[in-house]
Amino acid sequence: MAGNSSETGRSVTGKLVSILSSFARASEQSLTEVAHSSNLPNSTAHRLLSELVRHRMLLRDEDGRYRTGLGLRMLSASGGHDTAAIEDRATPVLEDLSEVTGCRVRLGILVGDQVGYMEKQPDTSPVAGFRPTATLPARTSALGRTLLAYIPPAMADALIAHSLRNDLAGTTSEVDRCRRSLACIRARRLAINPGGEHRGNCCFASPVFGPGGQIVAAVGITVADPALTLKPLMSVLSIASRSLSRELADASSARSKSNGHPRSPRPAIPPPSGSTVRRLP
Repeated sequence: MAGNSSETGRSVTGKLVSILSSFARASEQSLTEVAHSSNLPNSTAHRLLSELVRHRMLLRDEDGRYRTGLGLRMLSASGGHDTAAIEDRATPVLEDLSEVTGCRVRLGILVGDQVGYMEKQPDTSPVAGFRPTATLPARTSALGRTLLAYIPPAMADALIAHSLRNDLAGTTSEVDRCRRSLACIRARRLAINPGGEHRGNCCFASPVFGPGGQIVAAVGITVADPALTLKPLMSVLSIASRSLSRELADASSARSKSNGHPRSPRPAIPPPSGSTVRRLP
């Protein structure tokens, strides 16, 4: 029995690896199942599982079952792309985009029915990288809708249904409305979310594609007055997302060839023309 297994000679790291490895075989498990597959006593498994839940590597549902959490999923997010590599390539793009627009900008990747994001505020602070606590709901955010629009429809439907599970709006009509919204985003290559996270703001997002045309991320801008900035922001955001798509494609191509070639120069993002962008307070 797992509850009687000896722990002699096993480090804490080894026990954690055993637990996490068990979720590669079964994405959802009970405490007893985890203890058995990891060959750990129930008490030890419970203690380590609690730590993993606290750090959001795992989630514990109302039935007491455990499944992979945001932190763990971010390790393999974005269609198999290295999150660290995406962060490295996206950082200068977000810096330029924030500078030329004077707005808060974000880059998001899909992790289940949530969006993990990195962001640059319109000030002198550096770009804040991905953190397990920095998340947005995929279904209701501009970044999330952009990402959902370009994944297989069956997968998008499943994620939308999951996010609606405990939502009073979780009806067939709401799922259909989301589908229509995603179709519009694919047609325009742009998601618009009036209101954003705060009343009076508006969020825009555009897709970032990797090698093979797969969606890997989305870039978004939050503005205070969309009536003044929609057209220029659409152009600037499109340039930024396409630039980053090329960056990721070049990086993938370089990895498949011999090492030592210098990185291709990144095109500058021009400031928006026409209307003046209103900075967020």
